[in-house]
Amino acid sequence: MGAFPATPAFAEESADDLFAKANRFYENGNYEGAIGHYLSLVEDQNYSEDLFYNLGNACFRQNQLGEAVLWFRRAQIMAPRMIEPRQNLKTLKSRLGYLDFELQGLDLLLSRFKRGELTLLISLSVWFVVLSLSAAFLSRSARPARPALIVVAFGGVIVSGLLITGLLRFDHYVSVENRAIVISNTAATAVVSPTPDGKPVIDLPPGSEVRLLAKRGTWDYVDIPGEVRGWVNEDVISPLWPISSQKGDTVAASRP
Repeated sequence: MGAFPATPAFAEESADDLFAKANRFYENGNYEGAIGHYLSLVEDQNYSEDLFYNLGNACFRQNQLGEAVLWFRRAQIMAPRMIEPRQNLKTLKSRLGYLDFELQGLDLLLSRFKRGELTLLISLSVWFVVLSLSAAFLSRSARPARPALIVVAFGGVIVSGLLITGLLRFDHYVSVENRAIVISNTAATAVVSPTPDGKPVIDLPPGSEVRLLAKRGTWDYVDIPGEVRGWVNEDVISPLWPISSQKGDTVAASRP
């Protein structure tokens, strides 16, 4: 996936040792060596926000700016409230002018959460309602407080409904599945037909985000920010999530 293949020579080292070695390479200015070690951890599915963030920084140092955007975005997926990837992405967007699906209002708020966190909050709110109603109608000692408990349970129902609505909106608008990032060092061109001589639709700067809609051979039909669609060659993009370890080979990864 990208320009820096991992090597199997690192397989006998522990993940912690390999990560520490990669960090030393980075600190000594050997960014290509650092990337190779970081990617070997990715190959073994040792995912973490720190790994993705450091890999983004190493790619940035190698002037692989599309790849840097990809890894900073993945760090955000692992840790939505982590500030550093967000800051770096803001800098890269200003520098590259890449296109992305900007989130606003409720969608921006939802993007600060993991899907698992939203489902946990829904579970807790439902249990809160069940326990409140159980206390109100099954506990003799709680009978004097029954009206208050019913009001509390009603409030819990409202909260549960809002959270469920938020989860549905998260899956539809915020979820990162079926999205990809332009990783080429130069602008990629979306065209009207899946052929090399297709008429250009729009140029996509490195780091631009697209939604994958369909596939034909080595071409992907994509939704582009700004209500534009076109075909791009699969060589210039990489899926945002799940993570592709190598070209054409997707590493199984659940959405955190």
